[in-house]
Amino acid sequence: MMNKLKSAQKDKVRQFMQFTNGNERAAITCLTNCNWNVEMACDHFFQNAAYFMSMDRGADVSKIDALFRNYANHPKDDVGPGRIGPNGMLKLLTDLRVDPTSRTALILAWKLKAVTQCEFSEEEFRDGLLAMRTDSIEKLQAKLPALNEEISNDAKSFRALYSYAFEFGRSCAQRTLPIDVAFAYWDMLFDERYVLYPQFKAFLDEKKQKGISKDQWNLVLDFMLSVKPDLSNYDSDGAWPVLLDEYVEYAKVNPL
Repeated sequence: MMNKLKSAQKDKVRQFMQFTNGNERAAITCLTNCNWNVEMACDHFFQNAAYFMSMDRGADVSKIDALFRNYANHPKDDVGPGRIGPNGMLKLLTDLRVDPTSRTALILAWKLKAVTQCEFSEEEFRDGLLAMRTDSIEKLQAKLPALNEEISNDAKSFRALYSYAFEFGRSCAQRTLPIDVAFAYWDMLFDERYVLYPQFKAFLDEKKQKGISKDQWNLVLDFMLSVKPDLSNYDSDGAWPVLLDEYVEYAKVNPL
Protein backbone atom coordinates (compact mmCIF):
# COMPACT_ATOMS: atom_id res chain seq x y z
CA MET A 1 0.00 0.00 0.00
CA MET A 2 2.90 2.37 0.76
CA ASN A 3 4.03 2.24 -2.90
CA LYS A 4 0.96 4.18 -4.01
CA LEU A 5 1.54 7.04 -1.55
CA LYS A 6 3.32 10.31 -2.10
CA SER A 7 6.54 11.01 -0.21
CA ALA A 8 4.84 13.35 2.30
CA GLN A 9 2.11 10.76 2.95
CA LYS A 10 4.70 8.05 3.56
CA ASP A 11 6.37 10.29 6.14
CA LYS A 12 3.03 10.76 7.90
CA VAL A 13 2.44 7.00 7.92
CA ARG A 14 5.82 6.50 9.59
CA GLN A 15 5.07 9.23 12.15
CA PHE A 16 1.71 7.66 12.91
CA MET A 17 3.16 4.16 13.32
CA GLN A 18 5.98 5.41 15.54
CA PHE A 19 3.57 7.26 17.83
CA THR A 20 0.77 4.68 18.05
CA ASN A 21 2.62 1.37 17.48
CA GLY A 22 -0.16 0.66 15.01
CA ASN A 23 0.45 -1.19 11.75
CA GLU A 24 0.62 0.24 8.25
CA ARG A 25 -2.96 -0.65 7.39
CA ALA A 26 -4.30 1.10 10.49
CA ALA A 27 -2.11 4.13 9.76
CA ILE A 28 -3.36 4.57 6.21
CA THR A 29 -6.99 4.02 7.24
CA CYS A 30 -6.83 6.60 10.04
CA LEU A 31 -4.89 9.17 8.03
CA THR A 32 -7.21 8.84 5.05
CA ASN A 33 -10.26 9.30 7.28
CA CYS A 34 -8.67 12.38 8.88
CA ASN A 35 -7.47 14.11 5.68
CA TRP A 36 -3.87 13.16 6.47
CA ASN A 37 -3.78 15.15 9.70
CA VAL A 38 -1.42 13.09 11.89
CA GLU A 39 -2.67 14.44 15.22
CA MET A 40 -6.33 13.83 14.37
CA ALA A 41 -5.50 10.40 12.95
CA CYS A 42 -3.71 9.38 16.16
CA ASP A 43 -6.67 10.55 18.24
CA HIS A 44 -8.99 8.54 15.99
CA PHE A 45 -6.78 5.46 16.44
CA PHE A 46 -6.77 5.63 20.25
CA GLN A 47 -10.53 6.28 20.37
CA ASN A 48 -11.06 3.06 18.40
CA ALA A 49 -8.06 1.08 19.63
CA ALA A 50 -9.79 -2.31 19.84
CA TYR A 51 -10.91 -2.12 16.22
CA PHE A 52 -7.51 -1.11 14.88
CA MET A 53 -5.72 -3.68 17.07
CA SER A 54 -7.90 -6.32 15.43
CA MET A 55 -6.41 -5.41 12.04
CA ASP A 56 -3.02 -6.55 13.30
CA ARG A 57 -4.22 -9.57 15.20
CA GLY A 58 -6.18 -11.40 12.57
CA ALA A 59 -9.52 -10.95 14.32
CA ASP A 60 -12.48 -8.75 13.45
CA VAL A 61 -13.70 -6.79 16.47
CA SER A 62 -17.17 -6.38 14.95
CA LYS A 63 -17.47 -10.17 14.71
CA ILE A 64 -16.29 -10.51 18.31
CA ASP A 65 -18.87 -8.00 19.52
CA ALA A 66 -21.60 -9.79 17.56
CA LEU A 67 -20.49 -13.08 19.10
CA PHE A 68 -20.61 -11.54 22.57
CA ARG A 69 -24.19 -10.40 22.00
CA ASN A 70 -25.18 -14.00 21.25
CA TYR A 71 -24.46 -14.92 24.87
CA ALA A 72 -24.86 -11.69 26.86
CA ASN A 73 -28.03 -10.56 28.64
CA HIS A 74 -29.58 -14.02 28.92
CA PRO A 75 -33.13 -13.60 30.28
CA LYS A 76 -32.43 -15.99 33.17
CA ASP A 77 -29.22 -14.21 34.21
CA ASP A 78 -29.19 -11.41 36.75
CA VAL A 79 -25.68 -10.02 36.34
CA GLY A 80 -26.44 -6.58 34.97
CA PRO A 81 -26.52 -5.38 31.36
CA GLY A 82 -23.73 -6.06 28.90
CA ARG A 83 -22.41 -9.20 30.58
CA ILE A 84 -22.39 -12.92 29.93
CA GLY A 85 -23.84 -14.60 33.02
CA PRO A 86 -24.10 -18.25 34.14
CA ASN A 87 -26.76 -19.27 31.60
CA GLY A 88 -25.07 -17.42 28.76
CA MET A 89 -21.79 -19.00 29.83
CA LEU A 90 -23.32 -22.48 29.72
CA LYS A 91 -24.61 -21.79 26.20
CA LEU A 92 -21.16 -20.58 25.13
CA LEU A 93 -19.41 -23.64 26.56
CA THR A 94 -22.03 -25.92 24.99
CA ASP A 95 -21.40 -24.35 21.59
CA LEU A 96 -17.66 -24.80 22.14
CA ARG A 97 -18.28 -28.41 23.24
CA VAL A 98 -16.43 -27.72 26.47
CA ASP A 99 -17.38 -29.38 29.77
CA PRO A 100 -17.98 -26.60 32.35
CA THR A 101 -16.09 -28.66 34.94
CA SER A 102 -13.05 -29.23 32.71
CA ARG A 103 -9.66 -27.59 32.78
CA THR A 104 -10.40 -26.17 29.34
CA ALA A 105 -13.22 -24.07 30.81
CA LEU A 106 -10.81 -22.67 33.40
CA ILE A 107 -8.20 -21.96 30.70
CA LEU A 108 -10.78 -19.99 28.73
CA ALA A 109 -11.59 -17.83 31.77
CA TRP A 110 -7.85 -17.33 32.38
CA LYS A 111 -7.17 -16.30 28.79
CA LEU A 112 -10.03 -13.80 28.96
CA LYS A 113 -8.71 -12.56 32.33
CA ALA A 114 -12.16 -13.00 33.83
CA VAL A 115 -12.55 -11.57 37.33
CA THR A 116 -15.84 -13.18 38.35
CA GLN A 117 -16.77 -16.87 38.13
CA CYS A 118 -19.40 -17.72 35.50
CA GLU A 119 -19.29 -14.20 34.05
CA PHE A 120 -17.54 -12.37 31.22
CA SER A 121 -17.69 -8.62 30.76
CA GLU A 122 -17.77 -7.24 27.23
CA GLU A 123 -14.24 -5.87 27.66
CA GLU A 124 -12.88 -9.20 28.95
CA PHE A 125 -14.49 -11.06 26.05
CA ARG A 126 -13.34 -8.62 23.36
CA ASP A 127 -9.77 -8.16 24.61
CA GLY A 128 -9.34 -11.88 25.29
CA LEU A 129 -10.47 -12.97 21.83
CA LEU A 130 -8.40 -10.25 20.17
CA ALA A 131 -5.33 -11.49 22.05
CA MET A 132 -6.07 -15.03 20.87
CA ARG A 133 -6.68 -13.84 17.28
CA THR A 134 -10.13 -15.42 17.18
CA ASP A 135 -13.50 -13.99 16.24
CA SER A 136 -15.76 -17.03 15.89
CA ILE A 137 -16.83 -20.13 17.78
CA GLU A 138 -15.07 -22.28 15.20
CA LYS A 139 -11.74 -20.47 15.57
CA LEU A 140 -11.95 -20.46 19.36
CA GLN A 141 -12.86 -24.15 19.43
CA ALA A 142 -9.85 -24.92 17.22
CA LYS A 143 -7.50 -22.94 19.49
CA LEU A 144 -8.47 -24.48 22.83
CA PRO A 145 -6.69 -27.86 22.38
CA ALA A 146 -3.37 -26.08 21.77
CA LEU A 147 -3.87 -23.98 24.89
CA ASN A 148 -4.55 -27.14 26.88
CA GLU A 149 -1.41 -28.72 25.46
CA GLU A 150 0.61 -25.66 26.45
CA ILE A 151 -0.60 -25.96 30.04
CA SER A 152 0.37 -29.63 30.12
CA ASN A 153 3.86 -29.07 28.76
CA ASP A 154 4.93 -25.65 30.02
CA ALA A 155 5.54 -25.37 33.77
CA LYS A 156 5.45 -21.57 33.75
CA SER A 157 2.05 -21.48 32.03
CA PHE A 158 0.68 -24.13 34.38
CA ARG A 159 1.80 -22.20 37.45
CA ALA A 160 0.24 -19.01 36.05
CA LEU A 161 -3.07 -20.83 35.54
CA TYR A 162 -2.82 -22.39 39.00
CA SER A 163 -2.25 -18.99 40.64
CA TYR A 164 -5.13 -17.49 38.68
CA ALA A 165 -7.50 -20.23 39.85
CA PHE A 166 -7.15 -19.20 43.50
CA GLU A 167 -7.98 -15.54 42.85
CA PHE A 168 -10.75 -16.48 40.42
CA GLY A 169 -12.32 -18.94 42.83
CA ARG A 170 -12.60 -16.76 45.91
CA SER A 171 -14.97 -13.84 46.32
CA CYS A 172 -13.64 -10.36 47.10
CA ALA A 173 -14.76 -10.70 50.72
CA GLN A 174 -12.91 -13.98 51.31
CA ARG A 175 -9.27 -14.44 52.28
CA THR A 176 -9.45 -18.21 51.82
CA LEU A 177 -10.83 -20.47 49.13
CA PRO A 178 -13.80 -22.59 50.30
CA ILE A 179 -12.77 -26.23 50.33
CA ASP A 180 -15.43 -27.31 47.83
CA VAL A 181 -14.16 -24.69 45.37
CA ALA A 182 -10.55 -25.71 46.05
CA PHE A 183 -11.46 -29.34 45.30
CA ALA A 184 -13.23 -28.31 42.08
CA TYR A 185 -10.18 -26.45 40.79
CA TRP A 186 -7.66 -29.03 41.98
CA ASP A 187 -9.71 -31.68 40.19
CA MET A 188 -9.33 -29.63 37.01
CA LEU A 189 -5.63 -28.93 37.49
CA PHE A 190 -4.15 -32.12 38.96
CA ASP A 191 -4.19 -35.04 36.53
CA GLU A 192 -2.82 -38.55 37.00
CA ARG A 193 0.75 -37.24 37.13
CA TYR A 194 0.04 -35.78 40.57
CA VAL A 195 0.07 -39.11 42.34
CA LEU A 196 -0.41 -37.79 45.88
CA TYR A 197 -3.42 -35.60 45.14
CA PRO A 198 -6.23 -38.20 45.59
CA GLN A 199 -4.91 -39.16 49.02
CA PHE A 200 -4.36 -35.51 49.97
CA LYS A 201 -7.95 -34.76 48.97
CA ALA A 202 -9.20 -37.67 51.09
CA PHE A 203 -7.17 -36.35 54.03
CA LEU A 204 -8.70 -32.88 53.75
CA ASP A 205 -12.15 -34.41 53.46
CA GLU A 206 -11.69 -36.53 56.60
CA LYS A 207 -10.19 -33.55 58.41
CA LYS A 208 -13.25 -31.48 57.44
CA GLN A 209 -11.01 -28.68 56.27
CA LYS A 210 -13.14 -25.60 55.62
CA GLY A 211 -10.85 -23.52 53.43
CA ILE A 212 -7.43 -23.07 51.86
CA SER A 213 -5.32 -19.93 52.27
CA LYS A 214 -3.31 -18.46 49.41
CA ASP A 215 -0.05 -19.58 51.02
CA GLN A 216 -1.38 -23.12 51.44
CA TRP A 217 -2.66 -23.13 47.86
CA ASN A 218 0.72 -22.17 46.42
CA LEU A 219 2.70 -24.57 48.62
CA VAL A 220 0.42 -27.49 47.77
CA LEU A 221 1.59 -27.14 44.17
CA ASP A 222 5.24 -27.01 45.26
CA PHE A 223 4.62 -30.11 47.37
CA MET A 224 2.96 -32.03 44.53
CA LEU A 225 5.80 -31.14 42.17
CA SER A 226 8.76 -31.82 44.46
CA VAL A 227 7.83 -34.56 46.95
CA LYS A 228 8.17 -38.19 45.90
CA PRO A 229 5.12 -40.49 46.12
CA ASP A 230 6.74 -42.39 49.01
CA LEU A 231 7.37 -39.05 50.81
CA SER A 232 11.00 -40.07 51.36
CA ASN A 233 12.32 -36.62 50.48
CA TYR A 234 9.82 -34.65 52.56
CA ASP A 235 11.63 -32.35 54.99
CA SER A 236 9.49 -31.92 58.10
CA ASP A 237 11.81 -29.11 59.20
CA GLY A 238 11.31 -27.25 55.93
CA ALA A 239 9.06 -24.26 55.31
CA TRP A 240 5.95 -26.36 54.71
CA PRO A 241 2.64 -25.29 56.28
CA VAL A 242 1.26 -27.27 59.22
CA LEU A 243 -1.46 -28.61 56.92
CA LEU A 244 1.10 -30.51 54.85
CA ASP A 245 2.94 -31.75 57.94
CA GLU A 246 -0.37 -33.19 59.12
CA TYR A 247 -1.00 -34.76 55.72
CA VAL A 248 2.39 -36.49 55.75
CA GLU A 249 1.63 -37.96 59.19
CA TYR A 250 -1.73 -39.11 57.84
CA ALA A 251 -0.08 -40.67 54.79
CA LYS A 252 2.35 -42.65 56.94
CA VAL A 253 -0.58 -44.31 58.68
CA ASN A 254 -2.54 -44.65 55.43
CA PRO A 255 0.09 -45.48 52.77
CA LEU A 256 -0.81 -45.46 49.08
